[in-house]
Amino acid sequence: MVFAGLTVAALVVCAIATVRAGWLTPVFFWPVPEGTEIVLTKQQYEDSLNAQELGRVAAVVAVVFGLGAAVLTYLSRRARRAR
Repeated sequence: MVFAGLTVAALVVCAIATVRAGWLTPVFFWPVPEGTEIVLTKQQYEDSLNAQELGRVAAVVAVVFGLGAAVLTYLSRRARRAR
């Protein structure tokens, strides 16, 4: 249960960070209306890059915790059957 909860939390952090990164995020396609210019200050650009990194780390954590939860669930069911 703990791994499943941590997986959900990591996915939420990943989603928030990805959306916060906005149009600069290379992970998802963001439709930009034609004629729209994206002008960022240095601080906005750095915040966007930090949000991208946070999203990537959270995605990796979510995968690791998800796999951990799956393995622990499998092992616990296997142990119950052995009894």
